[in-house]
Parts: sequence; C-alpha cells; structure tokens
Amino acid sequence: MRFTPLICFESVFPELCAEGVKHGSQLFVNITNDGWFGNTPGPYQHAQMCIARAVEFRRCLVRSANSGVSMLVTPSGEVSHQIALNQTDVMTVPVVKLSGVTFYAKHGDTPLLLVSALCVLLAVALSRQGGMPESRRRN
Repeated sequence: MRFTPLICFESVFPELCAEGVKHGSQLFVNITNDGWFGNTPGPYQHAQMCIARAVEFRRCLVRSANSGVSMLVTPSGEVSHQIALNQTDVMTVPVVKLSGVTFYAKHGDTPLLLVSALCVLLAVALSRQGGMPESRRRN
C-alpha cells in the first residue's frame, strides 16, 4: 500500500497530502507527540485536522499519538476506531485502499481564491458606483 506519512503537525497542511495523492498515495498516516498539549483542547483540535484531510482527499487516515487521540478516520470523515486521550491501547484496523482524485486534490484552493478575488473586485466596483441604485434596493 502506498501511503503519505504526516509527522506531527504536518497533518494541518493539505498541500502535503495533495503531493502524496499526486504520487499515488492510498492512505495517510499521522504519527505525533501531542503530550506537550497536556489536558487542553489542543490534542482534539489537532485530531480534527486529520479528519479534514481524510475528507478533502477521500483517503483513510490512521493517526497514532503517544498520548492519544489515536484513531482511524474513514474517507467520509467518520472516526471508526479511537483511543482516547491519555489512554494506552493497541488498534488493529482494516483500511481501504483508495486511489481516486477529488476536486480539491486536483485544484486545491484555486477556485476559492478566484471567487474571493471576484467578490473583492465586485465590492470595489460597487463602492465606486455608490452602491446599488435606489430603484433596485429592497425596502
């Protein structure tokens, strides 16, 4: 199985996953030391980023954290197996090899950036015209 390793905080960068998918990655693997977060929301927020990566690229993601939250995330974003924070356990889980390429994997943030730029240009144009004509405003 071809996989993309995401070491620690690399899981928050979608461009690393996109590069892996371009090279045939079928699975993402995140290994991390979240122990320094302590009992804060940090480990949970870090784990949530892994869920986002699995959904964006439609890949299973296996996450192994030395202090928890360890988990298997399905391509739909479901956490199918999990080891809680500050718990010690072992998971043996089946993973699915997937190879399709999502719209996000192909195009990344480009469509969002284009739409944002168009919105800014439209706002600037409307502000220079004095906004919407009075006859077109709703009461």
